[in-house]
Amino acid sequence: MNTNNNPAKNVNLRPLRLSSFLGITMGVLMLMAVAAPSAHAAFHLLTYYNFEAGTFNSTPVFSEQSTSISFTASSYPGGNLTVDPAVGTTLNNRGEGTTTNSALDAMGNVGGQGTDQYCFILGGLTTTGLTDVTLSFAIKSQGNGGQFTTLNLLYSTTGAAGAYTPLATDATLQTYAAYTLLSFDASALSGGAVEGVSGSNLFFEFCFTGSANNANGNNTFIDNIQVTALPEPSTYIGGLLGILGICWYQRRWFTRFLASRPA
Repeated sequence: MNTNNNPAKNVNLRPLRLSSFLGITMGVLMLMAVAAPSAHAAFHLLTYYNFEAGTFNSTPVFSEQSTSISFTASSYPGGNLTVDPAVGTTLNNRGEGTTTNSALDAMGNVGGQGTDQYCFILGGLTTTGLTDVTLSFAIKSQGNGGQFTTLNLLYSTTGAAGAYTPLATDATLQTYAAYTLLSFDASALSGGAVEGVSGSNLFFEFCFTGSANNANGNNTFIDNIQVTALPEPSTYIGGLLGILGICWYQRRWFTRFLASRPA
């Protein structure tokens, strides 16, 4: 005689098939795509210069990291770091109100000592956990043909005194009679070398050449320098795996719950 008045249910759920697993995965990906912030909202403004304070330090209100610009006068005699008022632009700025509208004036050997060269170094940055590092700025060439013709961009991941590696070259500076936005995907151009740099050891060098006489009236202006980056995608991949794990655990728990319920 069967005295068990509450036999357990015989729950026979089929194993999770590949198609079901893929369905769950696609569903989670769609949810993450909707919930994740846009690339514009997620980007990090690592450092920013609008030169409105007349200094060579990053603009603190907008910069996540404090950096500075330096110039080695002993390497390039006659050149200097100069911020000129009323020559800047709103191109590539962060939407802040400007007062003096200043810009960095790349002035080489003012007296015309042979072929001028003018270099300055920007840094140091940390890019740990970041990818898609981009360097952008507004630039303008003004003069009678004696201004710089070429910009060479370089980078170092070992500090300001480390070895510098070429990043990009623009030999058309004199065509920028009006302010022009230049943007460089530093991650792609360096093969990812500028990513994951720790210890504030990432530096960018700007080297201007090709001027036979960069005297008064021949100027190259640089304004609103930005270095931006995005979080590494591993952050989102980790979140996806975590959600999948929760879905798998909940399914197993639900199976056990149904199997233990009385008829």
